[in-house]
Amino acid sequence: LTENEPGIIETFTGKRFGLISPRPEDVCIEDIAHALARICRFTGHCSRFYSVAAHSVWCADYAKWRERPQSECFAVLMHDATEAYIGDINSPLKILLGARIKEIESRVAKAIAERFNLSPCDGKQEDLVALATEARSIMYSGGKWWNLPYAPSTRPLIANTTIMGQEAAFMSAFRRLSPQIVRA
Repeated sequence: LTENEPGIIETFTGKRFGLISPRPEDVCIEDIAHALARICRFTGHCSRFYSVAAHSVWCADYAKWRERPQSECFAVLMHDATEAYIGDINSPLKILLGARIKEIESRVAKAIAERFNLSPCDGKQEDLVALATEARSIMYSGGKWWNLPYAPSTRPLIANTTIMGQEAAFMSAFRRLSPQIVRA
C-alpha cells in the first residue's frame, strides 16, 4: 500500500488496510473481533447496546443448534466480518449507495474469505432469524411493522455483557469453530 493511496484505514492492531485493494494478509481476527464488539446493531437505534460481534456469535450458535456443519457455523460467525473494515451500513443506506458500496464490500469479503478459507455458506437464514429475534427483543417497536421473512427464535440473545465481554465471546467462538489451519 502506498502512502497516498485512497481508502486506507488503520486498524486496532496498527495495520494499514486498503479498502480498494484489500489483501488477505492484512486481515486480522483481533481487528475483526475488536471492531465488531464496538459496532452497535441497528445503527445504534435500539433499546440497549448490542454489538455486531454478539449478533455474529448468536448466529453461529443458532447455526450449530440447527446442526449445520462446523465449517458452515464458522462461515456464519464471519458473515458480518466486513463491517470491521467498512462499518455496519444499514440496509436502506446500502440501497441508496448502490453498486459502489457493494463492490467495496465484496472485495473486503473476498480477502476475509481467502484469509480464513471460509466455506461458501452465507448464513442468510441465521442472519434473518437473528434480525427478527433482535427486533423483537431490543427495538422499541418490537419489530411490529417490519416485514420479515422469518419469525423470531425462542433462543435468547447473547447476554448484555460489556464490550470486552462481547469481544471475548467472538474470539472464543472463533477459536472453537475455525479450522486448525486458520489457528496456526
